[in-house]
Amino acid sequence: MIIDNKKIISGIKFVGEKINSPEQRLIQGATALMTQPFIDLHNKEQDEDTRMMSVARTLAKIIAGTTVGVLVRHYSIKMINALSQYRKVSVAGNGIRLVAVNKLKSFFLPGFKTVSHALSEKAAEQEMNLYRKGMGTLIGTVAGLFTNFMIDAPLTKHLTGVFYKKIKPDDPNAKNGVKSSNGQNHTDLNKTPSLLLKLQKEVNK
Repeated sequence: MIIDNKKIISGIKFVGEKINSPEQRLIQGATALMTQPFIDLHNKEQDEDTRMMSVARTLAKIIAGTTVGVLVRHYSIKMINALSQYRKVSVAGNGIRLVAVNKLKSFFLPGFKTVSHALSEKAAEQEMNLYRKGMGTLIGTVAGLFTNFMIDAPLTKHLTGVFYKKIKPDDPNAKNGVKSSNGQNHTDLNKTPSLLLKLQKEVNK
């Protein structure tokens, strides 16, 4: 597909240049938080207890995933910024050229043509800004493959329990882990307040 609409191209360019990877991840998380729990809540094909557990799990996954994702991307970009330092060397009649400060501080300084040959100062800064965002996002994505198992999963499990107890504070399973004779969780529907009614009361306040 070829996009030739100038407004669409301008919008895509704005998002790419002005909204960095952590901010994009935060927007995704906020959007999911405002929609997915309500979809689970109003799934009439499931019983109330299942819906509540689904809501708790969804909230936990979104909050854990968004928090870890934003932090990983933020510090990945910050690390790239710290390890791609450069100094500007004037080139007679041709602007400037970027050269390494030292091996450590310039470890991620790119050596490809767009930043190794002479550029105007503004062009050099734009090249490095885009490069740092892109490389930071790449490092963050790779790091995310590990944090998904090491941090996201256990944090999601913990938060699911926390949210479920908040949603159904009178549920004996949430407090004592009581199970019925067939191994399934037992729910006292007469004592357990409806999540839907609780949310409606909060909205009506």
